[in-house]
Amino acid sequence: MHGSNPEPAHEPRSPQLPGIYGFREFVEAGGLISYGINLVANWDRIVALVDKILKGEQVANIPVEFPTKIELLINLKTAKALGLHIDDLNLLRCTKVTR
Repeated sequence: MHGSNPEPAHEPRSPQLPGIYGFREFVEAGGLISYGINLVANWDRIVALVDKILKGEQVANIPVEFPTKIELLINLKTAKALGLHIDDLNLLRCTKVTR
């Protein structure tokens, strides 16, 4: 897998090798699990910071921000294809479950 293109999630290297990704787009493309930041929410923050800079705020005066929302997504269809059982406790922890 190269870069952030979710396309390789459709064709795992080995049919029995599960993949865990950092972005939800990979799970939506057929990957097993993603655990990471919400890119859409982060783009909204970036837009707000760029707006401050364009309005004259000094970059040195803008505090560093870190993502505050971490998502866990599981693709049950992929788990079933790999012969994996995901227990209920892990499903409850998910932000989104793809069936």
